[in-house]
Amino acid sequence: MSRKVVHVELDSSGMDDLELIRRDLGLKNYSEVLRHLIRNRAKEIRERRQLQNVTPVTAGEVKG
Repeated sequence: MSRKVVHVELDSSGMDDLELIRRDLGLKNYSEVLRHLIRNRAKEIRERRQLQNVTPVTAGEVKG
C-alpha cells in the first residue's frame, strides 16, 4: 500500500466542525478523524452501489 500526504486548508468554521467531530468521536488527532470519515463514507457508497446492483423481485415472480 502506498501512502499519500493530503494537505487541507480550513477556515475557522471548518476547523470548528473538525474539532467538534474529533471530540464527539473521542479521537486524538485530526488525521484519525479524516481517516474515520473517509472510511465510513466509502463504506456507505459501496453498500449503496451493491444495493443498486441487486435485481428486485417483482410480485409476479414470488411463489407461495
